Amino acid sequence: MLKVGIIGVGTVGSSVCRILEDNKDIITARAGVEIVPVTGVVNNLSKKRDVSIKLTDNVDDILNDDSIDIVVELMGGVEKPYEVVKKALQKGKSVVTANKALLAYHRYDLQDIAGDTAFEFEAAVAGGIPIITALRDGLSANHIESIKGIMNGTCNYMLTRMINDGVEYEDILKESQELGYAEADPTFDVGGFDAAHKLLILASIAYGIDAKPEDILIEGIENINSDDIAFAKAGIGMQMDSNSGSMDYNLETMLSAGAGFSLLPLITATVELRYRHIFKDPEAVKAVGIYAGLNIGF
Repeated sequence: MLKVGIIGVGTVGSSVCRILEDNKDIITARAGVEIVPVTGVVNNLSKKRDVSIKLTDNVDDILNDDSIDIVVELMGGVEKPYEVVKKALQKGKSVVTANKALLAYHRYDLQDIAGDTAFEFEAAVAGGIPIITALRDGLSANHIESIKGIMNGTCNYMLTRMINDGVEYEDILKESQELGYAEADPTFDVGGFDAAHKLLILASIAYGIDAKPEDILIEGIENINSDDIAFAKAGIGMQMDSNSGSMDYNLETMLSAGAGFSLLPLITATVELRYRHIFKDPEAVKAVGIYAGLNIGF
């Protein structure tokens, strides 16, 4: 049996707990071992949460518990989660995280600390779309010539409604917040930072470069106006696009990368509403990989 501690039992953390419990038979059959959530860390113990595991507000209750084998980090933020994940790895606990901002800044540091200890982050980019496994394992023998994708479902939903239905930016932002697609403070999504963090994670795997968000161009959708929409309606689509491309294949690789909205030919701009789409150009396979999924919040 492997025991799991979940740090951050919010919407995602609660779902992780329920999936491990509800699907325990099929997970055990596939993993060859029972994986059991036992403890969760929250900020507010008085808040009701739909989970059956023990809750605590002290992260050390997980880090110092030698019976816990796997730590799932879902805190959000950068520096505090970094310290928590670092301590967990130093104690020999395997770590799973969906924290894209943490990885955009500290993936290489944490990978070095982990050594042979498992440090996994598939859900940090595109949620349930297995893009990291495909890139890291399935295409490991290929030079990846470019990665392009719609990596933020919130922005894609907003832009789709602005183009197709003529909704103004402020109105669709409010609607997105009411639907739960956008946060109360939407800057992370509409400012392009979420897409940039995901792009940097993928680019680090594809090209082996430790670039930080400050090193690339990041542009949000806040300033899109009626002229931009008119171009889109004239036969050009518009989406929040992340892209990177390698110009060489060694540790000194030159990388051009950025996250911002793009005007696209209509044939490639039909991934609408909450969908995300990732295109990869693996040199040896001679085909463009296409991965699509419906989700917001990862």
